[in-house]
This record gives sequence, structure tokens and C-alpha cells, in this order.
Amino acid sequence: MATIREAVACPKVREAAGRSTPISDTPENRCGGFPAYSGHPRSGGSTHRGHITRAGNVHLRTQLVEAAWAYQHRPAVGVEIAKRHEGLPPEVVARAWKAQLRLCGRFRHLAAKKNTKSVVAAAVARELAGFLWAEMTAA
Repeated sequence: MATIREAVACPKVREAAGRSTPISDTPENRCGGFPAYSGHPRSGGSTHRGHITRAGNVHLRTQLVEAAWAYQHRPAVGVEIAKRHEGLPPEVVARAWKAQLRLCGRFRHLAAKKNTKSVVAAAVARELAGFLWAEMTAA
């Protein structure tokens, strides 16, 4: 991801994912696997995601929300990010760019509808957690 530094993100995400209880790898459980967010409902036509909780890994939750704030800006690949992309497989770079486009668009879309940007940042952080989970479990 463009806004997550490997030195901070990887150990904390591995710590959250390396819990002793197994987490199933379904789309519904990807965000729920992180201790920062409550679960998703399983049935019905509407989707209501739980609020950001104070349970779980405080450092992980803080890093996700702080990283989500960067998505309020236009998507771009700067010099530092381009250096990090060197040597990575093209599929990983493509998934990172796709995630950056989606999350930037999501932030703009939600910010236009909501009055409170902190709520928008929490929603984008939830989706960022899903992208990180997908990247960790990609074969």
C-alpha cells in the first residue's frame, strides 16, 4: 500500500493475523479478522458495519486510521514509493495501485456525503484493513 510503511505495517499486521484463533479467509471475515473493527452482519439486503472498537491492538488501529488520512489526497506514485516498488512482482504493484485508486475514491465519495471526516477516515481504515488482509493471504 502506498501509505503504509513496511517497517511499521508488516510486524503489526502479522501480529494481528498470527493470533492463536483461526480466521477464515472469506470476504466477510477479512476486516473482522483485525481486532480493530467489529463484525459484519451475515444476512439481509442492507450492510451495517460495526463501529470502530477500542478492543484489540491499539497500535494497529492507530496505524490504519493514520494511513487512511493520506487517501484524502489524489492517488500518485512519488519518488519514495517508486523506490519501494523496485524489485516487487508486477502483480503486487498492480494490486497496490488498484487499492490506492479505490481508497482515494472512497475517501472523496464518503467525504462528500458525511460532515465528519474522522468517520470517513475510520471507514477507509476498515477497507484498508481488508486490502492488507487480502495481500497477506494472496498466494
